[in-house]
Amino acid sequence: SVRKLVSSAPLTVNVLPLPDHSKPANFSGLVGNFDISSFIDKTSVKTNEAIALKIEISGSGNIKMIPTPQVDLPVDFEQYPPKISQKINRNESGVSGSKFFEYVLVPRHAGVHTIKPVEFSYFDIQSQQYRTVRTGEIQVAVEKSDDDLVSYVGGRGKEDIKYFGEDIRFIRQGAVQFYKINSNFYQSFIFIVLMIAPILALGAAAGYRRHQDKMSGNIAYARSRKANQLAMKKLARAKKLMAEQSQKEFYAEISHSLMGFLADKLNISAAGIITDEVEELMKKNSVAPDVVTQYLACLKMCDYQRFAPSTAKLADMKSFFNEAKQAIISLEKVI
Repeated sequence: SVRKLVSSAPLTVNVLPLPDHSKPANFSGLVGNFDISSFIDKTSVKTNEAIALKIEISGSGNIKMIPTPQVDLPVDFEQYPPKISQKINRNESGVSGSKFFEYVLVPRHAGVHTIKPVEFSYFDIQSQQYRTVRTGEIQVAVEKSDDDLVSYVGGRGKEDIKYFGEDIRFIRQGAVQFYKINSNFYQSFIFIVLMIAPILALGAAAGYRRHQDKMSGNIAYARSRKANQLAMKKLARAKKLMAEQSQKEFYAEISHSLMGFLADKLNISAAGIITDEVEELMKKNSVAPDVVTQYLACLKMCDYQRFAPSTAKLADMKSFFNEAKQAIISLEKVI
């Protein structure tokens, strides 16, 4: 056998620059043919209730390089980082597909809010021109929730507060304080505390910043941390319904609290959980058998009292309220 070195003919690729004329300010840098669409799962919600906004950019071109679109939200909306996914097809005609951006939005104030159109600019090869495609305008009607106790508006400035001092500063009255001779301040306990305090404050600020970064960047972590607070609010509403004439609503609110707490801890949708699946979900997360039994007993009691003829007395409702609260506390300790 004889070893030979063979080579193909050279190929020349002529890369043309993009024209500067009429280039949009929000040009994405992509070349091809694209379209954009948006979808929102709910247009009528209550305050502090999460909604999902999904934006799809599809077409032919470098799908992987599609940047995250800038969504202009109302100031009363809290936004979590989007979940990004893509679908790419490669064939003889080129690369095509779609890229999806799913945002979780939480409205904080009631009213009719408008999500402005989202724009995407690219260079169209066929027409040799820059093109801008945009989604439609979306309106969301937000009603005030029953547990909307905190008033918060993000992104709004506060008016500066001006202080006008007195024209005349009076001589301070009172006993004169004397200090010991040869007593150095740097040797005092107060000086040591003042030296240590900034270090402790810096450590606390760094820890708080890490916590805030994790809360904003990790939806599962944020839901888990807020799960107990939301569950206690629902239990508080259930306590107000603790009466024989409203026992159906009482047990329904308890059930929502139990299911919502478990869903937040496991970062799943509460709407998709049924009582029969709770045991399997808790066992997968290594929950102790006695906690599983306690939690299931509370859920089954809620289902029974909601759909069976009314038989519960006020004393029974008070006892069950404490059992449900203890079940949530027990699950909080192990998840």
